[in-house]
Amino acid sequence: EIQNIDSFKPMISGLIPFVLAMLINMSNTSSVSLSLEGRNLWVVQSIPIERKTLLHGKMLFNIMIVLPVSLICNIIFMFVLRVNVIMALLYIVFAVASVVFSTIWGTYMNVHFPNYTWQNELEVIKQGMSSMITIFSSLIGYLLMAVAAVLLKDIMAIEVIILGFSVILL
Repeated sequence: EIQNIDSFKPMISGLIPFVLAMLINMSNTSSVSLSLEGRNLWVVQSIPIERKTLLHGKMLFNIMIVLPVSLICNIIFMFVLRVNVIMALLYIVFAVASVVFSTIWGTYMNVHFPNYTWQNELEVIKQGMSSMITIFSSLIGYLLMAVAAVLLKDIMAIEVIILGFSVILL
């Protein structure tokens, strides 16, 4: 029944980076990493390192977990959709930009909306203000980017749109 699937390929290949970013960045550890210290926050505060170094470490941890998954998913879609080299590079650039942005955004939200008085870890992860703001703002942001890409695809090339959003995220 799907005889004209090739006619949808350009639109699908243009939306994949946004959809993957939306899904992958829902597992952002940086939005809860400070709050998870909870009652043991004093241990972290007694370590002789700067707060900036601690935040960078937590951000790097998120990037080390999320970026490989994002890249693997993007590479799979590159081969499945048989995109050209430029689009393949843009998939990678957008994946890196979205993970870096979401990591910084999640850390920013967790610094401003920490919850150190939780009784159960799930309170922080599933019900925490920083987690909710990070997840929903990422969903809305990437969804708006996808909608903008669909609306702008007749005006400019999808490659330019993806590159533009990558630059904005970085």
